[in-house]
Amino acid sequence: MNFDHINRMGGQELNILAAEEIMGWRMDGENWLAPDNTTARRVADWYPSGDPGQAEDLVAAVEAMGRAEAFALALCRVLCLATPLQTPQDLYRLATAAPKARCKAAVLAAME
Repeated sequence: MNFDHINRMGGQELNILAAEEIMGWRMDGENWLAPDNTTARRVADWYPSGDPGQAEDLVAAVEAMGRAEAFALALCRVLCLATPLQTPQDLYRLATAAPKARCKAAVLAAME
């Protein structure tokens, strides 16, 4: 999957990809199962592209994968920010990025 494909994804498609590629979960009916086959979360309750806390869970998982730098660069790309960042407004946009942008960047970083 390339940048353009991921950048065009809708919320639910993005949420599923994030669960599978970043969290290592698999869908089993109404639940997401963790790699150890325990219930990680209900499918209906997993919406990182629209929930700031869940988006941060993805960022933490990407950081744990050693992909923090890739995440930062991907987030700049999703937000159409040139690197190195030039203005305080650029830093503000990065710091206040919407959950969907953070989710896209996390998926891009994990799949790189």
